[in-house]
Amino acid sequence: MALVSVSQAAAILGVSDDTVRSRVESGELLSLRDEVGCLLIDLPDDVADARAVLSSPRAQVEQRPSFVVETVHLRNLLEEREARVADLEAAVESLSAELLHQREAGGQSSVRERELIRALQQGQLLHAQALGLPVRTIDGRLSMAAPAPPAVGEAGDGAPAPASPPWWRRRRGRPIRAVRA
Repeated sequence: MALVSVSQAAAILGVSDDTVRSRVESGELLSLRDEVGCLLIDLPDDVADARAVLSSPRAQVEQRPSFVVETVHLRNLLEEREARVADLEAAVESLSAELLHQREAGGQSSVRERELIRALQQGQLLHAQALGLPVRTIDGRLSMAAPAPPAVGEAGDGAPAPASPPWWRRRRGRPIRAVRA
């Protein structure tokens, strides 16, 4: 006699778990509980052996006549795909090495050119702001360059910048009023 779980007994007998439980309750199948409380079904050895061999997925697959042919075909496909992956990895490595070489060769001049262009644009913008000339924007339109705002403390008339209260006297941007006693 073989002790198996409910789900194993259902697979061996070819029925659902609920059917096995109902047969245990009706007394058609012998059962007992282990120390944990799981239900174990007591199946005869001949039933368990015969059904187990027939119901195993591997046995069902191996009984098909086309099993060997399919296996050989799948192995050939796997070898072809592994070779293709290796070829693609080699191509990626060669292309990345070529790209790195091109970046190193052209990278030095392009970085310097970008710095010069940026400095030239900043110089043109400062010159245009100082003279109030139109400046070409990124999208190609002409616009007047706004004059640079005066620095803090420079109102243009020589007046000092207004004094702000110290940080402990400010509250949400407004000074705290003194409390009179």
